[in-house]
Amino acid sequence: MITGVRCLRARESIHRLNLVDGQPDAVITKEEMLIRDGFGSQTKFRSLIAEWDGQAIGYALFFGFYSSWKGSGIFLEVLFVREAFRGPRFVKRS
Repeated sequence: MITGVRCLRARESIHRLNLVDGQPDAVITKEEMLIRDGFGSQTKFRSLIAEWDGQAIGYALFFGFYSSWKGSGIFLEVLFVREAFRGPRFVKRS
C-alpha cells in the first residue's frame, strides 16, 4: 500500500531529523497518527518525500492555514535533506 510506504518513509525521515537535532526521543507521533492525519479522509498535513535511487533522502511537511488579513496560505513545518544528499549535484533543474 503506497500510503503505508510513504508514511514509513516520512516517519524514518522525522526520526533522522531528530537525531541530527540531538533530540532522538522528542518525537511522540506514531505511525497510526501519521496515517490518520496525513493520509486519511480529513488530512491535517501534506508531505513530500525526496528519493534518490529508490531511497528516501529527505522530506517536507506542510499544512494549510487561513489568515483573516491575507487569506489562505501554507506553512512549511519542516524541510529536511540528509546531509550526504545536499548540494548542487542532486538538484534537478526543469
